[in-house]
Amino acid sequence: MCVCVCVCVCVCVSCRLGELVRRHNTPILIIHGVYDKLVPASNSRRLAAMLPTCELVLMERCGHMPHEEWPRAFVELVREFVLRRGREGVEVSVESLLSAPPTPHNA
Repeated sequence: MCVCVCVCVCVCVSCRLGELVRRHNTPILIIHGVYDKLVPASNSRRLAAMLPTCELVLMERCGHMPHEEWPRAFVELVREFVLRRGREGVEVSVESLLSAPPTPHNA
């Protein structure tokens, strides 16, 4: 299993998450905007340090919503992560991810 995380996590939850990740050896990707004014990048650095299988990407010129501010770069980072760390045979197309039908979250 491969997990991509794009959430804010409090410290007690991150401890429990860290234990689950260690137990299951789950690869995790955290993508955080360097100029996020709501959640400091130090939070993601701290969380990444607690998760042994975590990759942290700090996006320059980006704030709180990297998936909306830089959608192509965000999707490419996720695609590379899935291809590198995910199961073999999984094909992910940047175009198909970006052209997904609107949902209540991205409409």
